Amino acid sequence: YQLVAMTCLYIAIKITEPIETDAAVIVRLARRLRSPESIVQCERDILTSLRWRLHGPTPFQFISHILELLPECPARSAVVTKLRGRALQHAQLAIGDYTCVILRRSSIAIASILNSLETVPRDELPSDERNHFFQKIANVFGVDVTSPLIEAVRQRLLARASNIN
Repeated sequence: YQLVAMTCLYIAIKITEPIETDAAVIVRLARRLRSPESIVQCERDILTSLRWRLHGPTPFQFISHILELLPECPARSAVVTKLRGRALQHAQLAIGDYTCVILRRSSIAIASILNSLETVPRDELPSDERNHFFQKIANVFGVDVTSPLIEAVRQRLLARASNIN
């Protein structure tokens, strides 16, 4: 059971953490009771048994990754902090909304960030930098940030937020 538990931890770290890790790290955590090869083989066995059906990134994780795309600007740190706080609140609203269950988590994250961006003054993040940010999101995720789907998600989250306030 120890091998399976260590391997599940290894899989979870690989899926959720932004850092790259290898089996040797888990071996060290387990006081070298197993080899890296045994961890990798057990990982293959687990993933094969699950038919590679794993829970993907959450909207919260997508928000963090998307905010890394924000261009450098003088107020970047403050803007990221403000956006992250607001976007996480919006994404939290999606969790309690059954209609959001079928949506891609990345769409929820993008809509949450775009809604949050409305609260950032133009002097903190000028229009050209916003447009650059939108373009980066489009390139990385292959999605049009002005698409009807993203707009519908935005409106749904804004409506839920106004019902709470």
